[in-house]
Amino acid sequence: RVKARLILLDNPRRARECWEQAAQNPDSFEKLAQDFSIDPNSRALGGTIPPIPRYSGNDALETAAFKLKEGEISGLIELQSGRYAILKCEG
Repeated sequence: RVKARLILLDNPRRARECWEQAAQNPDSFEKLAQDFSIDPNSRALGGTIPPIPRYSGNDALETAAFKLKEGEISGLIELQSGRYAILKCEG
């Protein structure tokens, strides 16, 4: 399992802007999640999500999560239905 924070977005332009800010300043990830994420549950928790297990059914998210090292931020992950995710690995 990968412990991570998530920012979920539904607009490619905003997703790119948010990713650029996160890449420049990884410590601001929690605040960016609160400001930009469209997922109300993780947004309130600064992007905190349950650990991502192997074979969870979301291949794109899972593949990206297991490639990250602790403290690293993923690129933009395109999910189905035009949504975009940015992950920050926490262990």
